[in-house]
Amino acid sequence: MPELPPGLEPDDEDMDDRLMFASDTVKQLVSELTHTDGLIALVQDLWPTEMGPSTLRIGGYTKRIGGSYSPEEQMARASLRAQLESEPDLPRSERIRWRREEESRLVREWVPLVQFPTEYFCHFGRFLIRFDDLAAGRFDKMRSFPAFTE
Repeated sequence: MPELPPGLEPDDEDMDDRLMFASDTVKQLVSELTHTDGLIALVQDLWPTEMGPSTLRIGGYTKRIGGSYSPEEQMARASLRAQLESEPDLPRSERIRWRREEESRLVREWVPLVQFPTEYFCHFGRFLIRFDDLAAGRFDKMRSFPAFTE
């Protein structure tokens, strides 16, 4: 099933609203695309967008689940905390920019192996791995990210 990258998620907002909080990298990539509204409409028409109770997702992009941070957001926030240990006076605007750029980098480097609901309707499991580790068969490098809708 095709899946749109972050920044092109179908919703009721226009492109500027969707990209308001996107990183500079994502904004640049989207600005280079043509016919994005048509692409979004085509994906919405041809493929379902909601993850059903028994849906197993292989690959694609990380599904946002409930109010929890995506795995890429979690890893970017952890990287920012480490960055702040060496640069504790980093201005807030620079922290936000840095975290968004880090998150965009992580989206490009990591792929979900699988995302799935558990027997408890509000708990989901996700396993992600770097593309290079996947290509080399280093499955011991994958990371687990649970998500909760409540």
